[in-house]
Amino acid sequence: MYRMVRVAEEDTDFQRLLWRSTPDEPLRHYKLLRLTFGTACAAYLAVKSLQRLADDAKFKYPEAATITKK
Repeated sequence: MYRMVRVAEEDTDFQRLLWRSTPDEPLRHYKLLRLTFGTACAAYLAVKSLQRLADDAKFKYPEAATITKK
């Protein structure tokens, strides 16, 4: 589920990776755009995202929103 939660653009700089397959290669820079497993806030943000989705869809899908909020 975490990989389905997109990180706000202004927060992607806090999730940067440096990578190279061998010591001879130059470093490659990556920004993670999705919520990462193991971060302290991952569970909170995943639950908060579901709650927000339920709030946004409560008029179109009231039964699903109620179940999701529980």
